[in-house]
Amino acid sequence: PSQQRTVQVMGDRGSDGGRWSLDGSTGGASDQAGVGVFMQQDQGDSRVYIKKVVAGGSAARSGRCEMGDIITKVDGVDVTGEPVSSLRRRIVGPQGTYVRLGFRRADKFEFEVNLMRGTPEYLSSLSIPRASEQQAAPRYDTSYMAELEASRQRIRQLESQRDNDRLEVERLRALLQGDRDTSLRYVKEIDHLQRKHSEEILALQAVLNKSEQQRRELEALVQGNRVREEDLKSAAMRSKEGLDQRELQLNDLRRAIEEERTRLERELMREKEGRREDQVARANAEALVSRLQEELKRARDMERARREREERIKQHITEEFARLNDARILEEKIMGQTQELHLMLGKWESDFFGGLAPPTSYAERPSEPRVIEPRPVPVSSEEQYFLA
Repeated sequence: PSQQRTVQVMGDRGSDGGRWSLDGSTGGASDQAGVGVFMQQDQGDSRVYIKKVVAGGSAARSGRCEMGDIITKVDGVDVTGEPVSSLRRRIVGPQGTYVRLGFRRADKFEFEVNLMRGTPEYLSSLSIPRASEQQAAPRYDTSYMAELEASRQRIRQLESQRDNDRLEVERLRALLQGDRDTSLRYVKEIDHLQRKHSEEILALQAVLNKSEQQRRELEALVQGNRVREEDLKSAAMRSKEGLDQRELQLNDLRRAIEEERTRLERELMREKEGRREDQVARANAEALVSRLQEELKRARDMERARREREERIKQHITEEFARLNDARILEEKIMGQTQELHLMLGKWESDFFGGLAPPTSYAERPSEPRVIEPRPVPVSSEEQYFLA
């Protein structure tokens, strides 16, 4: 076909009785020959494979070459992707010499074969009876010597390759031993680091447990302070209710005083009608004023006592709020220390294991502690004026 190119790699007889050389020249004296295969390279495919194995050729005599085998190497040189003409020039050579071809089969099996260059007639002549061998003694003796020299050269190449392989094996053994020593040293260092890190983890865990215990104790203390705060608020509410009741009483007393003053004024008006009634009314008014003054004095004393109790309550509330703030500041410090411990533990884990992010479940530590200011107990301006 026009898309395929086939080349015969062997020595054939020409029409004039001479052998065709694969470089295109002919002549009876030419000793150039191949290994007895037809090679083919399809268009668009860089692989060169065996199209046909010539009967009686070197490839057929080896029994290992088959149709479809892909040629990959020639004398140890990788020829993958080369054109078929380049492979032809590499394979063809003097009859009686050897060429080593590498093949790959469809099942990915790769192998190499040493093949003698020569036509089927040449290869057959090497195994004919001795009488015929004596008639053509000069030709076959020359071929035998060439083959022997090629074998010796091949043996020298194999010995050199063996020495190189031996040196390479020794070098690889030394590298392997060095890698083994290095690996053992690394394993010991890793074990030491693991033990050290385990001790650090245990110490950090103990500190974390202690911090957790302190946090729980502080939570219990804060809870107790909250209960006391609620009790103080209840007492303040009750005190406020008592003050409201006293304020109502004082208002009633003021109204009573105003009514009494009105009544006294009316009595004074009547006293103008008569001296006796005036003296009697005056005496009554003075007695009533005296009683009112005593009531007012008692009210002032009660108010003074109330204000003193109120001041004591305010002072107690202020002290309790100060204790609560101290407890909260201590709690925030403990939470900050706990967060720092968790960050240290997370940093160590990320350094040791390569990739864990530090824990972020704790809130950030506040920059300044929050202070709770006690709220003042409101006192009306009217009451302040009255108690002044």
